[in-house]
Amino acid sequence: MSELPGFRAFSPLGSGPLSTVRRAETVEWGRVVAVKSLRTNFSADSPMVQQMEREAKVLAKLSHPNVVLFIDFIRFEGRPNLVLEYVDGEDVRAMLSRRVRLDEDLACAIALEALRGLAHVHARGFLHRDIKPENLLVGRDGTVKLCDFGLAKGLGKADDDRSRAHEGFGTPAYMSPEQILGEELGPESDLFSLGITLYEMLSGRRPFAVGEGRGQAPSRAPEGHRIRHRPATPLRQVAPEVSTELESFVMCLVRKRADERFPSAEKALEELLRITHLERHDAPSEVVRAAFEDRPREGRARAKSLPRLRLARGFAIIGATFSALAIAAQALFGAPLGTARPGEVPLELAPKDGATLRVLADPWAEVWVDGEKVETTPFARPIPLAPRTHFVTFRH
Repeated sequence: MSELPGFRAFSPLGSGPLSTVRRAETVEWGRVVAVKSLRTNFSADSPMVQQMEREAKVLAKLSHPNVVLFIDFIRFEGRPNLVLEYVDGEDVRAMLSRRVRLDEDLACAIALEALRGLAHVHARGFLHRDIKPENLLVGRDGTVKLCDFGLAKGLGKADDDRSRAHEGFGTPAYMSPEQILGEELGPESDLFSLGITLYEMLSGRRPFAVGEGRGQAPSRAPEGHRIRHRPATPLRQVAPEVSTELESFVMCLVRKRADERFPSAEKALEELLRITHLERHDAPSEVVRAAFEDRPREGRARAKSLPRLRLARGFAIIGATFSALAIAAQALFGAPLGTARPGEVPLELAPKDGATLRVLADPWAEVWVDGEKVETTPFARPIPLAPRTHFVTFRH
């Protein structure tokens, strides 16, 4: 990939199927930045170009200490490049990979800062739609920043035809029930995703990916199905050291019905501040900064400076054709498999008959159904699907 005029000293930070992220310096001022560039295998008229343009337009309207800073959008040789703030630190996923779970104070400090960022995003009229550990950057200076706004959209605004096909985008394990179903979303959907992230920070596990009782094995049902139809495992059942008040807060965030969660990021922030007693605005940053200072020296040397790209982004990897196929598959199949258990409320009606899914992909693709890999193309057999809504993604 060629260097961008006006920048020098490029070095890779991360690479995904859509784009690459590189560290660079401005030639004139020596400012360190992160440059996100569309991969060269996408044509100049690809929908992915428009997606990067939308991401730039969203970021340009945001200005908050807890949101990664947009600096510039540059076209070079017909290709889009996002110039973003460089964060010296790592994402929450990297933190969890070393610690399994985070201390309660640290997890709450990160969540508080994320809520401040979300409150700003929502106040500016946008939804993030992909909150998860990979998209929370934690700086050595104690800052926490939301990143990767590639799936963001306006609150209550209709998208154009191309972007409308991407309504189901996101990471299935962190999506709210209404996002999985492709319904209209509000701020409560981002709060649900943050709730799963906070649960994972506190316990090392996700609320719908664990067994339903101490010592029980995880359910074999796809996680997207469990999110929609099965209760979340109580937090203290897997992390008994967590306070009861904090457990109540987290479990409120991951309630299935949007109207039963906190109505806004501001309200959730107020409640978490009350629970944690971190009222001073700089108190969460002090907790986060101390976590870096307490790390072993060799751990510091291995830390990555981010933003970091995930290796797959569902439908978007393959493009508009696969997106349409996935949305069509979602539209064909109705509600949950089997009979609802006591206390569970199905979110949709089921058709009587199941169906099968056939996939033709050029050159190839991994086929994932409800967050689980089922096959890699080419393959001849049809994939049987039970009579309920399915979330189908393709990874290349």
